[in-house]
Amino acid sequence: MKGLEGNNPGESPIEEIGTVDEGLPISTTSRRTPKTGRQRTILLFTLLGFSFFSPWTIAGAQLCLGLGLLVWVFMLFFHSPRRVVLSGLFWPVAAYLGIQFLSILFSPDPVTGLRAVRAEWIVLLFFLVINAVDEDQKTRLLIGVLVLTTVLISLYASWQHWAGWDLYRGRPLRATGSFFEATGLFGHHLTLGGYLMMVLLLSLSLFLFGSRGRMRLFYGSSSVVIFLGLVFSYARSAWIGCFAGALGIALLRGRRTLAVLLPSAALIIVLAVLFLPPVQEQFGEALSQLEDPMINSDRLPMWSAAWRLIKDHPLLGAGAGQAARLLPAYGCDLGYAHLHNDLINVSANSGLLGLAAFLWIWVAFLRLTVRCRSRLRHTPLAVALAAAGFGIVIALLVAGQFQCYYTDAEDGMLMWFLMGLVVAVCLKKGGCPAAPASRNSSVDGTGGERKA
Repeated sequence: MKGLEGNNPGESPIEEIGTVDEGLPISTTSRRTPKTGRQRTILLFTLLGFSFFSPWTIAGAQLCLGLGLLVWVFMLFFHSPRRVVLSGLFWPVAAYLGIQFLSILFSPDPVTGLRAVRAEWIVLLFFLVINAVDEDQKTRLLIGVLVLTTVLISLYASWQHWAGWDLYRGRPLRATGSFFEATGLFGHHLTLGGYLMMVLLLSLSLFLFGSRGRMRLFYGSSSVVIFLGLVFSYARSAWIGCFAGALGIALLRGRRTLAVLLPSAALIIVLAVLFLPPVQEQFGEALSQLEDPMINSDRLPMWSAAWRLIKDHPLLGAGAGQAARLLPAYGCDLGYAHLHNDLINVSANSGLLGLAAFLWIWVAFLRLTVRCRSRLRHTPLAVALAAAGFGIVIALLVAGQFQCYYTDAEDGMLMWFLMGLVVAVCLKKGGCPAAPASRNSSVDGTGGERKA
């Protein structure tokens, strides 16, 4: 592999592909021309568009993502020097997608399987972000736009809680007691709950560890507004996930943070149960399901049928996107497109091999955040984002035991976007020692960046 002087004839158009020890990618500094500078500005604007549209409309968010990918591909193949930065998540993601395709080959309906796997294209957002975001200023700008627009959606969700009407779709909302389940501008209250759960943990972490002055006030007040929107979504799985994610952030930060967050979260839960009738109703419904879960719950019969399906197809499952269609043959016909549990859903569709690769993704990312937090403990932004990333993945894994958030396109795109920001910051700051990728590259003393 050559240095950054240019490609030799016959070499790959991608000049340098590197990863870092323990899952953090290499940072390479390349020569920039005015033309590449303009294109990187366009790339930043596509990501800003995603941050802005993501809480509002999936069409706008996907359009910005598609434009960003086109600009990135153009820069890779029509400019020199060329580079692609990969993180330690590349191999688990590749293994998971590979097993998905393999499951299709042995499935009864390959066409349906291909349609299901097609939705996985949003993982490209993760790789786009870690290649496009190389400055703290860009990171803070993207996060600020995302949090601000989510605050506006949370205010609208709070209004919906009282008014009971979806202005965007012109329809009444589902009643819960004397109030209503807020959906924001999404189609379902669970999508809103999962989305607000992730942004709340991000905003809370930046308030606690990654900002000062006016920005700290901004993230603190934003966290309160987003928290109310989360409560009014009445997404119980997101409530539980948010609590688990907050504990994850506290554990990563240390015992002092845990000593503050744990009692605070417990107090909020107690007050909500005692003084908010809709929350009381939600908890009462959950308790009634525990009395006779096979009758009062639709999830347990579904999971029981899915387990029988998995035993019949242990390695590769029923085929990507096909488990729900086969459930009636196992005595469960509830008409759901997924199995209301991310781990069971993955196992039923792509088998235990798919589940192993799926878990590998999250273990690799959690390990990355722990190392980043440990090595960059004196860098506030990196510490805040590492803690947020750790908490968000914990929250998704816990909330995903009751609902499929991974397959929800709006929540899935936000997840990969936030994970990309975490890795991008850890990359820039040199959170782990770099493994050599080129004989002509060296590590400077400012943060582990490699230069020609």
